[in-house]
This record gives sequence, structure tokens and C-alpha cells, in this order.
Amino acid sequence: MARDNEVAGQPSRKPLWLLAIENCVQVSERDRRYYLCVAIVEPVQLKPLRRKLSCLLMPGQRELHFKQEKPPRRRAMADKIALMPVTVRIYQTAYTPKTEESARQACLDLAMTDLLKAGAHRLVIDTRAERDRFDANTIRNQLHDMNRTGQWSQIGPWKARNP
Repeated sequence: MARDNEVAGQPSRKPLWLLAIENCVQVSERDRRYYLCVAIVEPVQLKPLRRKLSCLLMPGQRELHFKQEKPPRRRAMADKIALMPVTVRIYQTAYTPKTEESARQACLDLAMTDLLKAGAHRLVIDTRAERDRFDANTIRNQLHDMNRTGQWSQIGPWKARNP
């Protein structure tokens, strides 16, 4: 398993909120990799960041989902998001269809270790319906192992809100 370098933003000494964890799976003919992307945001930046994300919505669009966008729009969105005050960490590991859940939990476990050491105290993660219990177990185990408490919740996809 590997931690990729931070993609955007600078590390902070202030308490952090973990804004979201998104997962994606990239499959190639040569290699199967499971990626877990973590965006870290300082609490003071949360509201302005939501406003900036809302500005990326097209008329009538209720949520951002990179997968549904055409390549030119993806590039434009990525350019704007790269300028936002977030720190991004990407965790990856090999997986097979039979080991996808354990790959996710290995990435989440490592992410939780890093985030708790960095002082993160709130976690928001997309729901995966009946599979939420696996994430919940990993999170609870990490909090217990590090003798910490924290808030975490699992929600649906990010949707536009009135900033």
C-alpha cells in the first residue's frame, strides 16, 4: 500500500476537518489499483469552499460528479479545484474483485491513522448503504486504538446547498 504525495494545498498546524473521502477504482490490463482520495479542509475554509464548489455547478445541476462530465469540463473543474485551499492525500493498494472491500479498509485504516495524527476531528464519508458497517468498524477500531474520540458520519453524494 502506498501514500501518494499531497496534490494540493499546504499542511496546517491548526485542527483539521476531513471534508470527504471518495473512493474510486482504476482497472487496467496490467494492474488493478484501489484508490481512496481524502480531501482535508480547515474548518474556517469549509463555508467558502462550499460556495466555490457550488459555482462549479451547471444550470440545473444539483451535484458534482466528475465521472459524468466530458473531458474538457473535467479539466476546467480540476484546474479550479486545484486552486482551492485543500490538502489532498491519495491512498492506494492492489486489489482483485474478491479483495476490493479489504483493499478499501486497508486504505481507510491508513488514512485514519494519518488524519488522527494530523489532528483531524471530523470525518464525512459517502454512504455505501449496506457496506457502511465495514467503514464503521475500521473507524471505530482506529479511534479506539489511538484512544481518541471524534465525529464521523456517512452521507450521500455532495449536493448543492445554499452557501
